[in-house]
Amino acid sequence: MGELVAAGRGKLSDAARARVVELGIPIDGALADTYPAAAWAACVQLMAADLFPAHDAIEAQRRLAQLRIDEFAARWRGRIVFALSRLAGRERSLARFVHGLRAAAPYLDTRFTVVGPRRYEAWVSDVTGVPGFFWGMIEGGARHFGVTEPIAIAAQDGDACTYAIGTNP
Repeated sequence: MGELVAAGRGKLSDAARARVVELGIPIDGALADTYPAAAWAACVQLMAADLFPAHDAIEAQRRLAQLRIDEFAARWRGRIVFALSRLAGRERSLARFVHGLRAAAPYLDTRFTVVGPRRYEAWVSDVTGVPGFFWGMIEGGARHFGVTEPIAIAAQDGDACTYAIGTNP
């Protein structure tokens, strides 16, 4: 949550800032170790809509997630993670990143499937109503370890979402 809050700090309107705080998520000050999924998703939706009002909800979520990844990449831990990921290679790094989404949200299940040469699918069991955010997370992480193939939402089935990596969206 720290990188997400940092991505919006100083950029949110006063109204959006107040609504995020009403969710129990402080913009300034100490953050809790975890937050309920519903509060987190509402925070993402509020921040995305406020920061990117000219875009539809999914695109706004995608852009917010990329800001969040950039916040992580700018920190010493992020620099180390992405440097090591570049050494591990594209396929292994993508798979680890997708499976790593579970560390931040233990209620998630993920799958990473090799579809063909430089073509993959990432499946996330529960995108909590913010499929664009997970899209942006995967895309932003991939960008930081050198993957340039396009990534797109391939399918949604209830709360689950499949992302195509390396195919034309």
